[in-house]
Amino acid sequence: ACARGGRLACAGDLFGSKVDLAAWRRLGALVDAGMRGVREACPRCEIAIHTSLGNRIAEFSSVGIGDWYELLLNHTTSPSFDRIGLSLYPAYLAPHPSSRPASALENIDALASLARRFPGKRVYIAETAYPQRGTAPPPHRFAASPLGQYEYLRAVLSRLAQALPEAQRGGVLWWERNESCDDALFSPSGVASPALLHGFVHGRLPRHHLKAAEPSSSRARQTVCGSWPPPRRGPCKLGAERSTGSH
Repeated sequence: ACARGGRLACAGDLFGSKVDLAAWRRLGALVDAGMRGVREACPRCEIAIHTSLGNRIAEFSSVGIGDWYELLLNHTTSPSFDRIGLSLYPAYLAPHPSSRPASALENIDALASLARRFPGKRVYIAETAYPQRGTAPPPHRFAASPLGQYEYLRAVLSRLAQALPEAQRGGVLWWERNESCDDALFSPSGVASPALLHGFVHGRLPRHHLKAAEPSSSRARQTVCGSWPPPRRGPCKLGAERSTGSH
């Protein structure tokens, strides 16, 4: 019924225990056409196939995730894609079959076998996020605070470096997944968070940002612009931080 409604495939057709090869042929034909168009228009461009399967590694294992990409390769004839992109959100992880809570960092560890299976492709986190305020997703290893957000990003990058050979590390893309801006890398008034300023580079968080971001610190709400999170209105902007040399 869902296929007659215009969908390429129904739930479970492309993944799981009952794969519908007819659905794969439909999807493969469209992906094939898209990749062929990219190669013709931009021969030097890299092509990434981005799925949400990073959230389901604990459920299906990295072998199952690899099977999905293998099926895609088997149903396309154009020159292959270059990158495997995976969404990976602590808030949206599918649990283990044993109902044990999943861990985003454990899911990243499992990418080592995916990289070995596809040695010519870079693997990257195409979407992830963590709140700088609000409620931390389970298992609550990192606080829902600017410091917790920074620590989550650093942990993700560290685990990727351990799991993937250097030639296959594709990086991390941050995604603001809701309208509350809790996961954003900026405050509501536009001030860059510690994760944005220092999370994507090597080295430790500078002491003045560490004290500013640490919730238990006596200076927990103090920053070079006054308070964190800064007010929605006021002179506290990213440019103000730049003028103080905090970058």
